[in-house]
Amino acid sequence: MADSGPPAARVAADQLRHRYGERGQALISALLTTSVLLPLATFALMQARLDGLVMQRTREAAQTLATADAGLEHALSELARDPRFDRLPLGPDGRAGTADDGDFPFASPPPAAFPGAPYHYAVRVDRIDADHCEVEARGFGPFGAARAVAAAVRRLPLPYIVGALASAAAMPDLQLGDAWRIEGAASDATHGDVPAVAGCGDDVAAALRAALPGSAAGRLVGPGGSPSVGAATVPSAATLLDAARTRDDQQALSGVISGALGNGLFVSRAPLRLRDVAGGGVLLVDGPLELAGNVHFAGLIVVNGDLHVDDGAAVEILGGVLQGAAGSVLALRGSGLVRYDAPTFAALATAYPSLLPRAAQVTGWRELPEVGP
Repeated sequence: MADSGPPAARVAADQLRHRYGERGQALISALLTTSVLLPLATFALMQARLDGLVMQRTREAAQTLATADAGLEHALSELARDPRFDRLPLGPDGRAGTADDGDFPFASPPPAAFPGAPYHYAVRVDRIDADHCEVEARGFGPFGAARAVAAAVRRLPLPYIVGALASAAAMPDLQLGDAWRIEGAASDATHGDVPAVAGCGDDVAAALRAALPGSAAGRLVGPGGSPSVGAATVPSAATLLDAARTRDDQQALSGVISGALGNGLFVSRAPLRLRDVAGGGVLLVDGPLELAGNVHFAGLIVVNGDLHVDDGAAVEILGGVLQGAAGSVLALRGSGLVRYDAPTFAALATAYPSLLPRAAQVTGWRELPEVGP
């Protein structure tokens, strides 16, 4: 068969067909490569997005846990300022059987959003038994994230005493005679520091220190240096009086009392004067109290009014004195001693277990399993 054209034309045609064939093969190779790489690229993209979501959720969980930690720290810082165990389950209103029972009794409420919306926390108190409870703080974050931490709290065996002489007055007027001495006690395994004198808040404590004459500083002995004056939340004298009035074992006093009182729970609903008296237990006076002659008392004296000690009186109180907010004057003339005495308060705690407030002590904390919103 004869060739159909000059040789040069045939060579060009062969080359053109060869190039077309190469292009087809390249296209097929490109399509095959794309079909292989596209799923890999899609997987890589999905994996990157998944890793991003995991990192975001991990960060949100950590921030939510930090929010819960902040809530617990807020609660424990307030508990340090007011460590009365018995108030914890009662809620902010301080009354049992109301809607806020179990809410932590914050003096200053938590911020609406911490550290910023949608993060916030809530703190509750779960009563385990008469001597133990758990303070649980829940932190909440975006997309329903919730984490929780809890602190175990126990009730200390001794009554909550904030000072050998404590006053709830807005500005106590302490007039300390030259022959008076007030002694607190350093902390041990069963109670915290008990200064010689305690007032409600740092400003009150500072004012008490400033008002004392230099000669008096060395006669207020206890934790915190000289003079031993501390700041704390002083228990309510009115609350203690209300609790005592409902008890069958109370003994009523009135007017002027002399002689041996014995030991017991003594309640006066009016001003009271004690002259040459010896006794012990708990004495609660709803009004001013005057002491004259030789007075010896082993226990707690609660006076919801002014306290006056006569010139020439000789007074010894082994236990403590608590002045309520209705009083302000503490005129300690004559000679005397008020000494915090742990064994005395241990005996009172046994004799009147539900009367005197107890202090709370944090014994540990734990992170709870992840919780729902």
